[in-house]
Amino acid sequence: ILAGCIGTFLGWSKLSTQSQPTSLPAAAVATAAASVVVRSAAERAFARNHRATGTVDILNEVGEAFHLEYDMLEGALSVAAFARYPVPGKCKTRLAASLLSRDDVQSAEIANSLACDVYRSLASRVIAMPCISHVFVSEAQDAERLKEWCADIRGKEHTVPLVVPQVDDKDLGRRMHHALTCMTGSGRAMIVGTDVPGLTAEHVQHAARLLDSHDVVLGPAYDGGYYLVAVKHAPPVELFEGIEWSTSQVREQQVAACLRCGLSVSSEDLPVLRDVDTADDLSEWHDKPEWLVL
Repeated sequence: ILAGCIGTFLGWSKLSTQSQPTSLPAAAVATAAASVVVRSAAERAFARNHRATGTVDILNEVGEAFHLEYDMLEGALSVAAFARYPVPGKCKTRLAASLLSRDDVQSAEIANSLACDVYRSLASRVIAMPCISHVFVSEAQDAERLKEWCADIRGKEHTVPLVVPQVDDKDLGRRMHHALTCMTGSGRAMIVGTDVPGLTAEHVQHAARLLDSHDVVLGPAYDGGYYLVAVKHAPPVELFEGIEWSTSQVREQQVAACLRCGLSVSSEDLPVLRDVDTADDLSEWHDKPEWLVL
């Protein structure tokens, strides 16, 4: 596999240097580049199969590993979710406080169920169109077990997402800016919520199409926030400043921030969905499974 990848990179090098000569040693660069791809493919194969891997296992991951490391697809879309490993007392604390039982274990189980739905939706998204799925984990020490958790719920037929620690900052806006900036190196980027049971691959695809005519796309949430944000280019840091997070003014303030930055924004073209933050939201989930508000 490594020899094949080196040969491929050498072939590309020969073609590119015909029009753009370079003094870089082609063989050394090709070997280094190919090594990165094969190592990434091997890591993904192991995460997917949970066992010693063979040639076929690694070969099946080479294409995705290449796009992961050197994505050159024009307009490629990276889709990410922010995640917290479902440990009682550390996730969905607002939900736990609103339950009659005030049960941290129950709220963690609900968070786990909601996230499973979203990750499966992202898996189908990867199959539907070329994109890379990322998970930005809130606590770095949970990265490995969250990676295993993602592999378990998505199954061997889907690509295991790249699990990356969020930047160490209490401000949600700065964490989102960091994540989107990391992903826009490969093209367009999107972050979706993990507590929106009505979110489907079709919503993600619709948002991707809206990026053709807008710089920023927001998926409006029932509570005044948003369940999805997508950007066409690396966003300025000012895009997420001045937002009063966890209030009913979030989406309105985010639209205003987009306009201040000179960015066009779509905030009403996607359907309004309800995320699960409280017991009332949970009740709505059972009463209205499709979760469409409008």
